[in-house]
Amino acid sequence: MRQLIILFLAVSGVWLALLGEWRTIVMGLLFAGPSVLFLALLFAPGLIFNVLATINDGGRLRPSLWDMILILGGLLYNAVVLTVWVLGVFGTLLRIAEDNTLPTMLWASAVAIVPVLWLAEKDADGSGSQLTASFAMTGAIALMITLLVSESIKVGAINFFVVMLIGVLISFKSAITEWPS
Repeated sequence: MRQLIILFLAVSGVWLALLGEWRTIVMGLLFAGPSVLFLALLFAPGLIFNVLATINDGGRLRPSLWDMILILGGLLYNAVVLTVWVLGVFGTLLRIAEDNTLPTMLWASAVAIVPVLWLAEKDADGSGSQLTASFAMTGAIALMITLLVSESIKVGAINFFVVMLIGVLISFKSAITEWPS
């Protein structure tokens, strides 16, 4: 996935530079810079759900209903944060671009996913974070395709969130089957 992000950054950055879209490039870089800290702070409440589920486990071999609700709550919270983040980056960059939709969308997807991927790589456990980053990238691609075909941000947002919900369900199943014993 990292290679795809690098490809998006390189192709879209050069493409936008050749088109003279410096404002879009600079705004993307401004998003990318402090966004790692910003997203880390936004993800922190989602971690509280997981901590509470772990504290509550009491050495059981299977998670209780309350544990499952907490795990699912944390996963849904992170999906909503990522959806708002990615749609915010896309919306802002597309608004300031001058009819250069495809290179701007490639740039927006890379700018939105780079901090998510960086945080996932720094995560000690990493497996769930990597999965979330993968689904965020898949959702960004679905968003780009939707915007190219229908030009409807609402439909694109729904498609992105549906992809994130599929990721939530897979992560939830993984968390339940790998429950600490």
